[in-house]
Amino acid sequence: MTVNKIGYLLMFLLLLGQQAHAQPAESRQIRSGVALLPLTAEVAIHTSFKNFQNAAIPANGLVINTQDGLVLVDATWDNYLAKNLLKETDQAFGGKVRYVLVTSAHEDRIGGLAFWQRQGAKVICHRITALELVARGFAAPEIVLAGDSVLTLGQVRLEVCFPGAGHTPDNLAVWLPEAQILFGGGLVRSATTRGPGDTADADLIGWKAALEILHQRYLQARIVVPGIGPFGGADLLKHSHNIVVRAINK
Repeated sequence: MTVNKIGYLLMFLLLLGQQAHAQPAESRQIRSGVALLPLTAEVAIHTSFKNFQNAAIPANGLVINTQDGLVLVDATWDNYLAKNLLKETDQAFGGKVRYVLVTSAHEDRIGGLAFWQRQGAKVICHRITALELVARGFAAPEIVLAGDSVLTLGQVRLEVCFPGAGHTPDNLAVWLPEAQILFGGGLVRSATTRGPGDTADADLIGWKAALEILHQRYLQARIVVPGIGPFGGADLLKHSHNIVVRAINK
């Protein structure tokens, strides 16, 4: 890895350690641009890092261990990083990746999807995402969602929320009620960010409304995981809402 990349990884872990919420005691392993951070015994954040203009850009997802194998939320930046994530999940959990739930068609969500499809994983996504995936040459997803959905995968309940267009037209959030973990994906900004990031595909008015829906439904969240940056608590929903409101009022 480059010096810049190593520096960013160290900075990212430092920020994680500074969060107000207690971090798990398990060691954090980083190999070949992939980090796995346990949140509970059965849920971890996976973070992959892509070099762009001499900086390492992170993308978060989840690994969920179930009785029938692993469920991933989002696929990493690219196939190389997906392969390295598989090595990490083999060591941490040992199960086969059965499903990949994609939260939007942005590159940081789907870049490694072809690798997981070759591994036999079934893809779950919104119908807007499904159309985009097929247009880009990916195999058609097995499970296509029209809106809010409740899934039971390996006896683990996942609530998939489509609050409308926001950061992207197809952005999903994923709620794990038993663990009280909300994966906000691109809809949620970390506490270390002050701006909305890439808004090329954004509907700012819709994004504001989407965050209000998430805040209403998941204010009890113990952990909220943004698409980029350190996780936090439910206060990240208000923080993200404030960012979007400022962007609208510019």
